[in-house]
Amino acid sequence: HHPCVAHTLNLSVNEALKDSALMELLKKCKSIVGYFKHSVQGSEKLKLTQQQMGLPILKVKQDVATRWNSCLHMLRRLLEIKDALSVAMASLPNAPDILSANEWKVLEDCVQVLKPAEDMSTTLSAEKYPTLSLVIPLFHGFEYTIKQTTPSTEIGKSLQLKILEVVTRRLGGYESNKTVAKSTFLDPRFKKIGFGSEDNANNAQKWITEELSQNILSNQTMAHIHCRRRELHRRRQQ
Repeated sequence: HHPCVAHTLNLSVNEALKDSALMELLKKCKSIVGYFKHSVQGSEKLKLTQQQMGLPILKVKQDVATRWNSCLHMLRRLLEIKDALSVAMASLPNAPDILSANEWKVLEDCVQVLKPAEDMSTTLSAEKYPTLSLVIPLFHGFEYTIKQTTPSTEIGKSLQLKILEVVTRRLGGYESNKTVAKSTFLDPRFKKIGFGSEDNANNAQKWITEELSQNILSNQTMAHIHCRRRELHRRRQQ
């Protein structure tokens, strides 16, 4: 039995998103999305504006409270329709407040920071191939990518540090987990290079070697027992 790593990652990102300043901005984004989802006048105005500007006809996307990646999809879509959305909202009397220039930059930062987590989650959620051996390399790839991102806003920088801290706390220990470490070591794509620590890689090799030695010894013992039984059976027949 092993806990679902994709679920642990989901919990990690949800925890990282619980920043007061970010939550306030997300609430504002949800208000905009909710307006265009439920207002016929608003949705028609957005569609007409996109047509007049020669842009693709795209609707807003609603987030789902239980799925953090739906929040990412919502933010990404808002950025995709930013120009048409701003123009449409300016002429709609009952529309909620449009985002400021700095708030749009925060959205860009959030999408940049959350993208590696989405990629990791998608890979771990596969159904047609085993994923346990990927956990350690994916974590190190995630860690490296997050550190390489360059948010330009304070909220973006805070999210970057928070998500790195939470994911490291929740997933960083898998490298010393026997089951996960042996799985990574046995994967020919990774072997020892999939590990961040040489000691952990050596431990995985030691665990595999010990397990193989025990299996060989057990097989030799069983083979000896079978030989003895056959010999005894032969003697009785004589």
